Amino acid sequence: MNAADNGDNGIARVAALALAVQRSGLLPQEEQAALLDRYRRLREHVLRTGTAETAQRLLEIDEAAGPRPALTRL
Repeated sequence: MNAADNGDNGIARVAALALAVQRSGLLPQEEQAALLDRYRRLREHVLRTGTAETAQRLLEIDEAAGPRPALTRL
């Protein structure tokens, strides 16, 4: 697998986690926090190891996902 494949896979995983975080409102707070933490760590890793194109694609994902909801208290 080459670096481009790794970058594409990382971006796909970040996008999937962004969607999961966006839809996590009914989960217990601990699970919401765990999802958000995984998203942030993976996004950070992809940014550190990726290219300028990778960073641009992550920005597009962030813009498409809209604002992040705050963790809910149940």
